[in-house]
Amino acid sequence: MSLQADPSKRSGVETSTTAGEGRYANYLKVGSNATEFVLDFGQYYAGDLAPRFGTRIVTTPAHMQAFVALLEQCLAQHVAEHGAIVPLDGARERN
Repeated sequence: MSLQADPSKRSGVETSTTAGEGRYANYLKVGSNATEFVLDFGQYYAGDLAPRFGTRIVTTPAHMQAFVALLEQCLAQHVAEHGAIVPLDGARERN
């Protein structure tokens, strides 16, 4: 898998000073059109009037397909190493 916790250990990848900065996200909104996917990551807590978005990723359908395949591979490895993942209640809210 190509995901690593320390970005400095990825060979051939240049990063800005903030690229390795992590942001917690418990909310994801996904949109698409014919040429791109838009993923808005944010935080949403009980009592909030609306989610607070912090990061937007815009990518092509081909890159989104590769991203999803990598996520599926990572999830399968996580389950194999740590056991089943307990689903969240209400995590599949639709817009």
